[in-house]
Amino acid sequence: MLPKGYTNEFPRKDNLFTLKEAMPYDEIYTKVWAERPRNVACEEFKYWFAFVTMGVLVGICGFFCALWVQCLCDWVMNVMHILIYSGAQTDDPSSYNVFVPYLWFTGMSGIFGLIAASMTTFWAQGAAMSGLPEMIGWVNGVNYPDYVGLNILFTKMVGNCLAMGAKLCVGKEGPLAHCGSNCGILALYLPGFPF
Repeated sequence: MLPKGYTNEFPRKDNLFTLKEAMPYDEIYTKVWAERPRNVACEEFKYWFAFVTMGVLVGICGFFCALWVQCLCDWVMNVMHILIYSGAQTDDPSSYNVFVPYLWFTGMSGIFGLIAASMTTFWAQGAAMSGLPEMIGWVNGVNYPDYVGLNILFTKMVGNCLAMGAKLCVGKEGPLAHCGSNCGILALYLPGFPF
């Protein structure tokens, strides 16, 4: 049995849908919200405290991500240079194996990529993409499961650093926006924050 008013035609021949209006259920439009007892200075302080906390947490995340990527890349390159120069210093050129530095570089890149992919696949699937499309959809009201959490934040940070250390084609901007949204939500739920 079809519901009343059901039609397969688009656009509809009748205009009944234009007469329907949704109730404004936003909290700021309600009488309870407008007439609540409030302390404006305290609310402004809470807003600014939340913004500063989010900014500091995102800055710390970005700093540690950049530092970890630089340390990983420097370590791999230093060991590779040691392998290159130690093989070139031998007196017998036939004993020099040119593939050892190559195997080191590709092997470490593969290990970093495998660890990042394993963390994302088996522990925090919400950290799988860049984070920007998910964040836009989440802000617009799409229920995106496993978008926020400490495991998502940790996996996004460490996995992105390992992926950049593996020389994969990933960047910092999208994942850092996802980390920022996680930091913002987690900062709002700090113990004792809504004082």
